[in-house]
Amino acid sequence: MANTFGILAALVLAFAAYVASKNKDSLNEEIVKIKSESASLKRNEKTFSDLVAEVADLDGQTKDFEAETKVKQGEIQKQQLKNSDIETQIADKEAEAKEAEATADRADEILKELGDARDLIPELKRLKSSLADLDDQLSVRQAEVSTLENNKTTSTTESKDLSKQLSSRNTGKSYFVSARIRSVYRNWGFVTLSAGDSAGVVAKSKLKVLRGDEEVCQLIVTAVETNSAAANIIPSSIKGELDISIGDVVVPIDEAPTAQQ
Repeated sequence: MANTFGILAALVLAFAAYVASKNKDSLNEEIVKIKSESASLKRNEKTFSDLVAEVADLDGQTKDFEAETKVKQGEIQKQQLKNSDIETQIADKEAEAKEAEATADRADEILKELGDARDLIPELKRLKSSLADLDDQLSVRQAEVSTLENNKTTSTTESKDLSKQLSSRNTGKSYFVSARIRSVYRNWGFVTLSAGDSAGVVAKSKLKVLRGDEEVCQLIVTAVETNSAAANIIPSSIKGELDISIGDVVVPIDEAPTAQQ
């Protein structure tokens, strides 16, 4: 009987030890799972915080762009008013030139009617002098008209350039001819450019880097100053073993802007 109770007690203890071992393993698994979920939660919180900051930055850039657009529209309106005023001046000068030409023609006809009459020689000299003065005035008026026409052409060209710049900015496209890579920060995945806002570099626009006729990679503009800009390298655009270098040529890509990469 004592042996039987001993065996039963040993079995109970063994079963209790087995259950305790299983519970311990389950507890350890739950602890590992909780730690993993805690780490994941922290990463998600960091990602959310970064997204909030990025949205705030984009809102600021949008407000700056809207303010700049209003300024450009004001410049275009001023240029249009200037063009209208020049057109009015040209019309006035052309009318004056025609009147001077008509007066000169009338004086010429009077000289023909006078013929060779000796007693009209003083009057003839006066009329010739008047005719010469009118011819001089006509030349001056014609020169003024030519100058005003040149001014109109220049103003029209400037107005078209402003309209083109405003259109490019509204569509998020850069409109500079070319620039150079000024510095390369490979560890952070971005570069700086030798051109900025004054040359026509537009934030969020896409650019491509060339070496000769070969494309090295593509960029997306992230920040713009007056005479410089910064742009992120788009990893998926890197061509083969080519590596971006200082001095490489940068030109705009004629397409709508994409999300920053």
